[in-house]
Amino acid sequence: MILAIYGTSGAGKETLQIVIDILKVNPRRWSKIVFIDDTKDIGCFNDFEMMPFDIFKDKYSPEDTEIHIAIGNIYTKQLILEKISNLGYNTATLIHPSVIIGNNVTIGRGVSVKMGVVIEDNCTIGDQTWVQQYCIIKENTIINHMCQLSAKCIIGCNCNVSSYTFVGMHALVKSQIDIGKNVLIAMGTIVIKDIPDNAFCMGNPGRVLKIEKGQHKIFNS
Repeated sequence: MILAIYGTSGAGKETLQIVIDILKVNPRRWSKIVFIDDTKDIGCFNDFEMMPFDIFKDKYSPEDTEIHIAIGNIYTKQLILEKISNLGYNTATLIHPSVIIGNNVTIGRGVSVKMGVVIEDNCTIGDQTWVQQYCIIKENTIINHMCQLSAKCIIGCNCNVSSYTFVGMHALVKSQIDIGKNVLIAMGTIVIKDIPDNAFCMGNPGRVLKIEKGQHKIFNS
């Protein structure tokens, strides 16, 4: 199987490091690594083959290739997902070898789980979600699709984090909290109450400062 990493920005570099660490413990996981970047011509990225998707799709078939989308903007990521899915490509889930995973945990497609993460029993991680370094997800918690959990955040037990939500570094969500869709939680926020859809929350304790009708600027830049 060939792995294609879609994106050569900082997220692409971070993804490559996970892949290298996975290959150290499972050298047969992929036979080849390639990069996709629609803003660049054919070339190399960190000594790996790189090309735009229009060229990639004619060279690598969906039967032999899986793609991991390493794009930070989740709305751009959604468009790329639709494009590659329509052509029959599956998305690769990448879990760092150091991750601790409890019993009865479900992890979706295209997920990235970085170094030192702990996922306790009976949790669900939805498709295309990123869990950054040293996050802790407590038992019976659901993280829905297309979320981003930044480094060292903690999500308490029996929580529900809805889709398209961003949780900042070192944020803490106490147990039994429902977080709506398209929510932005600032770095270091302590969440002690439910958060509605399309909200921006920050502070200690966390306060909802603004509710947007559309996409957050952080995801739409």
